[in-house]
Amino acid sequence: YNSEERVVTLNGEAYFEVAKNPDKRFVVTCNGVEIEALGTEFNVKAYKDSEAHVTLVQGSVKVHMPGIDREVLLVPGDDITCTDDDFQVHQVNVSYYTYWMEGYFYYDNVHLSDILKDLGRWYNVTIEMEQDSLLEEQRLHFVADRSETIDSVIENLNLYQYLSVTKDGGNKITVRKRE
Repeated sequence: YNSEERVVTLNGEAYFEVAKNPDKRFVVTCNGVEIEALGTEFNVKAYKDSEAHVTLVQGSVKVHMPGIDREVLLVPGDDITCTDDDFQVHQVNVSYYTYWMEGYFYYDNVHLSDILKDLGRWYNVTIEMEQDSLLEEQRLHFVADRSETIDSVIENLNLYQYLSVTKDGGNKITVRKRE
């Protein structure tokens, strides 16, 4: 922080509760996006290999995307997805985006590949998904307790009739279409 602004750089996921202070801006930078809090609560999910998500719970935030020279003011319930050259804003149930703070993975209508990225990061495992159009297009509703072992999560994934998820002796997980 300096005398004029409070700036946080993020690679990961964080929840912010920011008191309004017109004398000191509060800014989060991540993945080429700048989020200015205007007295608010919001969640940011921004990993190096994924698009950035900003989900507004209360108050307001301004999301500036210098790469495309755009700025968007979010209202409570908005989730903005930012890529290098585009963005989309949707109204969402914000609890889906904050369940991680209560110790859960919670996904609703999320691509399987995005779920697998999160699981790989959390459990520090390598996940390989078979190249198959069914798997690549698949969206899931999936919930798991973050305190469960990776083996328990694999069991849950194998409940889907079209998935075959296996773990080798080390830290590699393979996801295939079930025959």
